[in-house]
Amino acid sequence: MVTTTTTQAMSTSSADLFGGSPQWPSGLVYAPDLIDADEESGLLLAIRDTPMHDAQYYQYTAKRRVASFGSSYDFAARTLRAADPIPEFLLPLRRRVAERFSVHEEAFEQALITEYRPGTPLGWHRDALNYDVVAGVSLGGRCRFRFRPYPPRGGRDPSTFTLEL
Repeated sequence: MVTTTTTQAMSTSSADLFGGSPQWPSGLVYAPDLIDADEESGLLLAIRDTPMHDAQYYQYTAKRRVASFGSSYDFAARTLRAADPIPEFLLPLRRRVAERFSVHEEAFEQALITEYRPGTPLGWHRDALNYDVVAGVSLGGRCRFRFRPYPPRGGRDPSTFTLEL
């Protein structure tokens, strides 16, 4: 299963099984056909050989491993730091995402590979505010991706929704 979500300056909606059309937040795009199974397999092989480390958030070690390229976010200092260049094997994917969403390839100046092992929980979070465009590509398995407004509102918010990736 290959899925991509990206936030950028465009709005979209998607019909559900019952003919309704939920309104997604402005800028959210879902592209389940961005790459094919062979491309996914190639990326997974390259990622398998990529050195990764435990994700550190402030004083908390998260239950996932990461590798940052281009830049890396320092949670303690709340700033970006230089990182190794984006590896060659990610450049065709970066190009594909940029073309698909009519964004300059250079807008994707940082790449973060995150490994979530089966059963690893991922609570509510928000991406660092250092980037105008954020794209995510999910490889190698299924997951539930939940969205809610920020800052969160009290009670059950009808604008909270889930995508099965």
